[in-house]
Formats: sequence, C-alpha cells, structure tokens
Amino acid sequence: MVLLLAFALARQRERHPAREHNVWLGPWPLAVFSLLLGVLLFALPWLGARGDLAHAYALRAVAVHSPSFGVVFVLLAGWLLLRGRGELRRVAVAGLLGVVAANALFTLTLWRDYDLRRLSTLLAQAQTHGVAIGNIGMYEGQYHFLGRLQKPIAALENGAALNAWLNAHPTGWVLAYPSTLDADARRYALYAQRFRGVWVVLWPARTLAALRAGHEPPAGSSPALVVPGAGDATPH
Repeated sequence: MVLLLAFALARQRERHPAREHNVWLGPWPLAVFSLLLGVLLFALPWLGARGDLAHAYALRAVAVHSPSFGVVFVLLAGWLLLRGRGELRRVAVAGLLGVVAANALFTLTLWRDYDLRRLSTLLAQAQTHGVAIGNIGMYEGQYHFLGRLQKPIAALENGAALNAWLNAHPTGWVLAYPSTLDADARRYALYAQRFRGVWVVLWPARTLAALRAGHEPPAGSSPALVVPGAGDATPH
C-alpha cells in the first residue's frame, strides 16, 4: 500500500510539470516508511538487551542481523527523497531492493524455524520401518510434502482419544506443538525444534503415555535432539 501511494504521487508530479515543485507529490510515503523501518531495525538489539523483546520471539530472532539491514533501509529512504526526474524509476527500484532485503533478513534469521526437512526425513525413515505416527492438532501435510511420506499421519486430539491411540501404538511416534519446551521434553522426547513461533516435539508414544499418566518414562531414554530457534540464542 505504501509503495502504491508513493508511485501514484510521483506519477502525478511527472505527468504535470506545473506541479514539479509541490513537495507533497513525490515518493515521500515510501521514504518515511523505509526510514522508520531502518530506525526500528537499528533499535532491535538495544531493545533486546533491555529485555523489551522477552515475549517477542520473532523480533529477537531478527535482531541478530537487523542493524546491517537498517543501514539498507535508511539509505533507500535518502535515495527516495532526492529531487529530480526519474522518481518513478527510483520508487520501482527501491521497492524491489526493499523486498530483496526483507527476504534476505528473513532467510538469515527466521527461515530455519520453518525448515522441517530434518524432521520430515526422520518421519519418512520411521514409516519405512513400520512406525505409526500421530499428530496432535491440525495437520497441514507439511511432512508428507517434504519427506515424501507414503502413509497417513493420524490426526489426534488431547484427551481420551489420544490416550487410546498411545496405548494402541506403544512403539509409535507423536508430534506435539507446545508453546514452550519444558524439562520433560528436553529429557525424554526424541526431537524438538522451533516452528511457527512454537515448538514441534517428537515423542515416543510409550514415553508420552507414561508422562500423561504421571509415571516415570521407561529407562534408557536419551535427551532430545533440540534444534534452537534463531531467537533463542539472543539476549532477552
């Protein structure tokens, strides 16, 4: 929306020479937006150090690389505010560069929290050995696509139905999505990683059944392989 507004104002000035000196007809909305975004990116590490991002995981993750990209957006803002002809081209190029910069920042920081290739490979290998797999909550097919799974994943809901599935498939695996990773998950789960702002945890069915019943899980369990998110290593 900001890009379209800046483009429309700049086009008005280029099509009407009499309005050439009207400061309100130009790409200033996009320049202001770019400047504010750059300042915010500069400030994120400072806000994180103060503890203001304690409950904003995505911003903590972005703060790892945000100052470098803040420079990019501030420079784009200054370039957009230059007077003279060619404003439409500057708006187009600045918009393109801004999108590329935003995508690069996402790739460097948050992308690994959406990368399920390792987990999908684990599930595919388990299915080839006959391991039944269940998923607590809504399943959107992400593991089938990435892991090329050949068998369905059971849709499960917390409660009696989940307990029944766990008892019926003691050697199965279950995917859960808690908002935080507690000590039991770190100690007894098979695998855990950040995913879409929460955690995805892979449990052995027998272990999860024991924990839900308030019992000690079977001996011999190894600590989970935990893949931290981009925002977990930053100060908060």
